Amino acid sequence: MLNMCPTAIDFDVYQPRNPKSSAYYRCVEDHFETFEQVYEDRFERRYGFFRPCVGQVMLSLAACGGDDSTSEPTATAFLHTAAADNIVAHWTVISHPELDGNPDAILLVTQNWNPGGIGGTYNNHGIGVWYTDDHWAIFNQGGGNPIAVGAAFNVRVITGLSSAATHLTVPTGILFHYTLIEHPDLDGNPDALFLTTQSWKNNCCHITDPVIVGYEATIANAWAIVNQNLEQLPAGATFNLQILSGENDFVHTADAGNISFNSTVISHPELDGNPDATFQVTQNWNPGGGPEVFNPNFIGVWYDGNNWAIFNQDTIVDIPDGASFNVSVD
Repeated sequence: MLNMCPTAIDFDVYQPRNPKSSAYYRCVEDHFETFEQVYEDRFERRYGFFRPCVGQVMLSLAACGGDDSTSEPTATAFLHTAAADNIVAHWTVISHPELDGNPDAILLVTQNWNPGGIGGTYNNHGIGVWYTDDHWAIFNQGGGNPIAVGAAFNVRVITGLSSAATHLTVPTGILFHYTLIEHPDLDGNPDALFLTTQSWKNNCCHITDPVIVGYEATIANAWAIVNQNLEQLPAGATFNLQILSGENDFVHTADAGNISFNSTVISHPELDGNPDATFQVTQNWNPGGGPEVFNPNFIGVWYDGNNWAIFNQDTIVDIPDGASFNVSVD
């Protein structure tokens, strides 16, 4: 016979909260995306530009008190190579179980000239990622620059990581060539390291100039994404970010001892002698808020038979002394 009595609850024992059952969680889950879409038209005039950190805070509050017994997911890294069956004009379609059918995925990409130390294909264009027909794709900026067969890319999926974030551009003051980032791990921290890749969202935007990250210490004490050709950044462009703090995250600075024409050779125990390594790179204008060096070129990575190197895709442009790069090994 079934026991029809309700189960007793011991109020002296901690009862884990189920955040998904709360009205607040359901409200955020059901309506936040719509709120974000209509914010500019309905609320911007009164409350100012929408700050991406608002969404991160709301979602964190909604999940507060949930089951934290499971560890944070780890990043997924893999190599994608453009081929005849995945190239569509100026983009190459990725097929991966963590990305397929997931428009909310956050990913980073770095061009890889010769995976495994074999071959070599240039792609002297800015790149970004976008979601199309249930798949993510890597695209060449500008719209008229086809992806070459054999072009390869290191891909890192960071969806769900606490280190993952997105940034929506709001050109700053009269200096429209950069956009300031608001993030608690970056604000006021010139020693912070992070990666970035542009993500095409809401039909925006092609950025055909090379970008770099830099610390603006004069007024804002904040990190920024900067157009290296000092051209205007479009408002509404989205950048994926990953804040770095691991033992395999570091700054590489080009100097006379490691520069060879358009390349700068990296030395790191996880990379040396390992042609199959994958890693992500973002240019850094002034690590630690120090000397400022631009390298207004599109970059990639390549294996020289012994070491990995960062190179300018334009083969006739040497890497400048002092150019720096945030590097994160998978």
